[in-house]
Amino acid sequence: MDSKTLYAYSLELVKLLAFLLCPSESHTMDLPEGLIADLQVLQNFLISKDMSGSVKAIHKVCLVLLGHRVG
Repeated sequence: MDSKTLYAYSLELVKLLAFLLCPSESHTMDLPEGLIADLQVLQNFLISKDMSGSVKAIHKVCLVLLGHRVG
């Protein structure tokens, strides 16, 4: 994969994860309980700077998001 394409994809993933991890008083999200738990696990790994755990948690969150049916 071209490094510019990889960077662009990575940036979009970072934006999505930041959106999901940052609480907002202006809106709420109706997320599945399992995803909420997975995001909490990811947040804990990030806080503890556990990169191996963070990568695994990001992978799990991505798989849950890709497999989730909307509506």
